[in-house]
Amino acid sequence: MARLGPTVDRLRGRMTTFGLRPYEVYLVWIPVAAQARGEGTERILKRVPILPVPKVDELTAISMQFFAGGTLPVGSLRVTEISSSYSQEVLMGRIIPNDPSADRGSIIQGKGPKNATKNSIEGTEVVDPYEFFWEVVEDGRSNNGINPIRSRFRPMSAPARRAAQFDWSIILERVSEDMDRDGQPRTAIQPHVGCVDPDE
Repeated sequence: MARLGPTVDRLRGRMTTFGLRPYEVYLVWIPVAAQARGEGTERILKRVPILPVPKVDELTAISMQFFAGGTLPVGSLRVTEISSSYSQEVLMGRIIPNDPSADRGSIIQGKGPKNATKNSIEGTEVVDPYEFFWEVVEDGRSNNGINPIRSRFRPMSAPARRAAQFDWSIILERVSEDMDRDGQPRTAIQPHVGCVDPDE
């Protein structure tokens, strides 16, 4: 049964081709050393797209809660049809996958798992303190060139492997502090030595 996973992934890829997957999903890692030192700045350690694009429940489950300073997004949603080639460690942010389609600007420490197979996403263990979250981004098909909002989420549950569906399912909780529409942190700083600006 596990051998059918890549075939199912190819079929899911066609859903994106036909325009039936309007929301792109990313895994994002940010080092927290700068915040701990009181610098108040962020930089992207790595941003990895989940491919093929998974199925995202309607964002109407997210409401806007009013407070004295404005509004905050509140709620949760489910993401399903996540490729079974990903591991639970990757989806929970404990491993950064070695994905060639990911941002080029990265600082990764550690070694990849020795037991990775050709049908799994190999990765490297995160060593330094870091923050991990998911981004759900509308594909911008009707934005007239304007970059879409990058909605930030954090895992609200552990990923559940659904063997019969050849996928993972996870519940995400909406949080604030979204990245800018261009994908950069709102308090971005220049990349450190060894880190390439993803926009270059």
